[in-house]
Amino acid sequence: MARKVILDTNLWSYIGDEGSVHDLRSILAQHECAVMLPPSMLIELLRNPHADSRNKHISAICGIRGRRLASEAQLCAEDFVRVVKRRRHEWLRSVADMATVAKFNYRWTKEWWSWAASDPDGTHSLVMSGYDPSAEIVTVQRDNRANRLRDKFIVDYCDVRVSSEPKEATRAMGGWDGTKTEAWRVDVGSSYWFNMSTSRGRPGYSGPVQTNRDWIGSYIDMRSAIADPVSFATLFLEELTPEEVPRDWMRAAVAYTQTATKIGLGNPRDEQHSAYLVDADIFLSADKRLVDVLNEVRRQAPFSVAEPRVVEIHGAVRKVDAIATALTA
Repeated sequence: MARKVILDTNLWSYIGDEGSVHDLRSILAQHECAVMLPPSMLIELLRNPHADSRNKHISAICGIRGRRLASEAQLCAEDFVRVVKRRRHEWLRSVADMATVAKFNYRWTKEWWSWAASDPDGTHSLVMSGYDPSAEIVTVQRDNRANRLRDKFIVDYCDVRVSSEPKEATRAMGGWDGTKTEAWRVDVGSSYWFNMSTSRGRPGYSGPVQTNRDWIGSYIDMRSAIADPVSFATLFLEELTPEEVPRDWMRAAVAYTQTATKIGLGNPRDEQHSAYLVDADIFLSADKRLVDVLNEVRRQAPFSVAEPRVVEIHGAVRKVDAIATALTA
């Protein structure tokens, strides 16, 4: 059976600059690897402001025949919907909006790739016209890192417990009274509460919020879900398991673990990509710091996660050969 492999965006950049897509195809076939292609990585490559290099990188990732995955927003929502079907069936819409699901699934698994391959410059402009919360996320992470260093708070994510004043707790997630609980439960639950309770025109509304609402709302009557905040909080704070929402757990765990090391501007993208590690066997990156973070999270994860491996890039070595070496490790 072919091993499922995800290549980090830095590797697609190297392959594009090197012009070694053909060799990469041969190496992947030789090592019986199937490439998983997250759309979040395509979007990151499209953000490159330099047209010449951007077009090479897009040509590289679009030039490999692999499995083009659904968006992480869709996959996370589908995990959550499966939970609701088992535990809160009354939240479900009487008829799921499968037309919306099909439209957006096609957009992320087909259209974006076609647009990028045929018009990378125009698609770059489209990407850059959208809202990007990365700078705000990095600012929060830097504050959190400073607090961790000050308090010497070095704890595995799965061991972290949090509490809050009742008013702040309710604001974060309706139904939570602030009682100390596992951090992942609050992180994941408050994210769903925010997305499901924040509608267009309200403070905090943005493009990513509407994206999540589109996916969740295709299956779930969000008004019914948030109308009973105690039931909502009970689901996340007492009933849910990490195995039921592995992608959301991964994203929260990576975001927390990133604050144990130097904060990089690419952290929000890396956290977004991490949702896909449950879809693969191996994750390759030239970013050692990222691989260290992912290995820490993998060690704690109570479910299967792709093995992160560093691709050692050296000046005179062809980058595609370094990828081949990492695949044989």
